[in-house]
Amino acid sequence: MSVPLFRTEGLFFRYEGGRRNALADVNITIKEGIRTVIMGANGAGKSTLLYHLNGVLRPSSGSVFFQGEKIPHRGKAIKKLRSEVAVMLQDPNDQLFAPKVSDDIAFGPKNLGLDVHTVEERVRDALCITGIESLKDRSVMQLSFGQKKRVVLAGALAMHPKVLVMDEPTAGLDPQMSRELIELADELHHLGTTVIFSTHDVDLSYSWADEIHVLRGGRNVHSGTPERFYDDTSQVYLSGLVEPAMYDMNVSFSELAGCPAEPFPKTLPQLVAKAVPSEEPGTIHILPVDGPIEREVFESLMSGHDFSATGVYGTKARKSVEASRLPIDYFFGADEGCILEAMQGMDTLICCDKALTDLLTMKIASVSDFGTNVPYCLH
Repeated sequence: MSVPLFRTEGLFFRYEGGRRNALADVNITIKEGIRTVIMGANGAGKSTLLYHLNGVLRPSSGSVFFQGEKIPHRGKAIKKLRSEVAVMLQDPNDQLFAPKVSDDIAFGPKNLGLDVHTVEERVRDALCITGIESLKDRSVMQLSFGQKKRVVLAGALAMHPKVLVMDEPTAGLDPQMSRELIELADELHHLGTTVIFSTHDVDLSYSWADEIHVLRGGRNVHSGTPERFYDDTSQVYLSGLVEPAMYDMNVSFSELAGCPAEPFPKTLPQLVAKAVPSEEPGTIHILPVDGPIEREVFESLMSGHDFSATGVYGTKARKSVEASRLPIDYFFGADEGCILEAMQGMDTLICCDKALTDLLTMKIASVSDFGTNVPYCLH
């Protein structure tokens, strides 16, 4: 049996001067490569738990283990841990301190003792993946809240962490930036980084997480799949949460149709496929992108097919189509939007980061588990 990524054992924590424990006898296991969300209402202990995962907080009693080893709180061992487990705080102002964006992102790699060339390369890559190259010479004081969050994320990614921990990552972001951040979390997960975040957004956690850990009053009341938690309406109510819209719609449809609630759809295409299976879906055409897109190639594809919609998936692909000023219908949510149109019998085109092609095809294939087999082809 493999050693879990994180394990807490009888974890208690009380802030100095606090009247009650912020965490009380928390026993959870987090596996490597599993998309994990810490759930709970405000004040449930989510942030406090996250800050134990890279040693920011020391337990009042109990233990936290990382890859089977008890988390240290001093010396070289804690420095090594923080190079492997990066934390993105809810408020970026609590993490930004360098006067310039590039300096802030470079701080972590420099502290690892990396040479100048490697630090510059990591900063450049982090700026690229978060889409903020144009901000590298800006003062952090001149940035919007969302831009500051991207800078903090870039600083975390520049460390090349094994684990990325994000506290309420979409809090304070506009809808587009929230979608892009979750898409980026998917991308990081697909490329090998274990992503863990906290939220009280039930719809987000339900659609994204493989496993959730729910806290109530500092105590862990559920660990496992989201579906099993929402099956228990009293636990949901007592935890200060509500059922996700997708869960409610599936339950209602299943009762009306007289069919089992399982499998549980997590996305709108999956729900539609279950409710209204398509017998003659269209084809999703995928154009892998690993650099600038030649307009001639794009126009050749467009002229050779009658696409009902075009979309873009991935940070690099999005920047490429913007730079080439290509006609795109779905700049965000292209995976779901183009799948839904294909389920109506229409062909669609998605420009996708080359590194994310497998992830996109898996999303398309997942719809077949719910009754509709959507074909796709690579160009």
